[in-house]
Amino acid sequence: MFKSFALRALLASAGAVAASSAVDGVRESLHSLADTLSFQGNIYDTYSPVQDKAMEAFRAVAEASDSEIPPSRWENVVWTLDRLLTECQLYVTESSDPNYVAGALETDEYLTNNVAEWKVAIEVMSKNLEEPYGDVTAGQPLMGRKKITYDTEPGFIFSDGYNLPDMVVIPTGSCIAGATPEEHDKWNVDENRRAFEYPQRKIKISTPLAFSRTEVTVAQFASFIKHTGYKTRGGARWWDASGFVFNPNLTWDSPGFPQAPDYPVVAMTRYEAQAYARWLSAITGAVYRLPNEDEWDFAARGGTNTTFFWGDTLDLASEYANTYDNSSAEVNHFRWPSNKLWDGFPHTAPVASFKPNGYGLYDMTGNAREYMADDWEPFLSSATSDGSMHKGPAPFPTVRGGAWNYNPKNLRINYRSAYTSSEVATNMFGIRLVRDLE
Repeated sequence: MFKSFALRALLASAGAVAASSAVDGVRESLHSLADTLSFQGNIYDTYSPVQDKAMEAFRAVAEASDSEIPPSRWENVVWTLDRLLTECQLYVTESSDPNYVAGALETDEYLTNNVAEWKVAIEVMSKNLEEPYGDVTAGQPLMGRKKITYDTEPGFIFSDGYNLPDMVVIPTGSCIAGATPEEHDKWNVDENRRAFEYPQRKIKISTPLAFSRTEVTVAQFASFIKHTGYKTRGGARWWDASGFVFNPNLTWDSPGFPQAPDYPVVAMTRYEAQAYARWLSAITGAVYRLPNEDEWDFAARGGTNTTFFWGDTLDLASEYANTYDNSSAEVNHFRWPSNKLWDGFPHTAPVASFKPNGYGLYDMTGNAREYMADDWEPFLSSATSDGSMHKGPAPFPTVRGGAWNYNPKNLRINYRSAYTSSEVATNMFGIRLVRDLE
């Protein structure tokens, strides 16, 4: 949890005497906050009133006793509002600067979606205020795990149980991450996004670990939902005729296009992906987690240092990746051209439908993008390069890898981007996990 100014203010006032109607006060403040969550034409006018209303909600939470709001729900409300206030504080502070210029991730379209998904998150939280917030690890039987150690040979494939991800041990080593101006020019990368991929850095991964061979499937995520009763927020961004918009009706099991059990699960938030990893950890006794960005960068290359893990051109893309090809363009008619190839899948494809990279990992670009454990750090000139997690100024998820509807420049291994909302979910984002070894 982020120890923001809002959380400190809440804890300082936690000794207040709870009124009998405190829970009603919390719900009323959340409704007021939800009503404020709409795009007002610029960052400051959007997030300044949201910040004020979120602080009012914090004060209401401080007056609510644990007997009225279950402790687990109270903690979840605190955590959620703290995330929102951290985002507001960053946005209000930066947009108050007279020299402020909106960045590549702060377009009107992005910001409209940011507040739309936050509005749904607050409304769902208000609706469930009297219900305990489910602990995905509570009461879960320990199934056990395979004993995979640091001495296990790279390439060893294993699974800790039925309907759990297949894992493969990857080697340690180093690679060069980051793009060059020549690569950017060749692939026509937007000028205002190029700095995200500078400078080139030598990444060194010294600790052996295992990656899931594929993205987590619909069937695997469904098993998690069935065994824990976990409730996802619902709603995700997608492309429709009007552009890239938030659709409150999309869910992981209905993401806007047909999915079968062996397809990559999409349309969940990063914290829902992390809940799945916690559940796996609880039932196996192993440590499952989202990959750190440098770990992913090293693993995605599969021992190569080319633009794509199969080479420097798109010629072989339909053998290795599910992309925005002619079969997708015929169905979706997105506003960018197809890559003129054919892979036969208009949306997502069954995992492992294409050839793997050199480390035995499938779909490291294409099919679904993948959440990282790192919070978004746009500029990596001073970042660590040893596989440890990058820590950005707010809990904005970093996502890596291309998706089923991506154009060539966004399929490059070096492509870096994020969405500046910790509530983001899209029908392009999925889950790949790592498992720590012993």
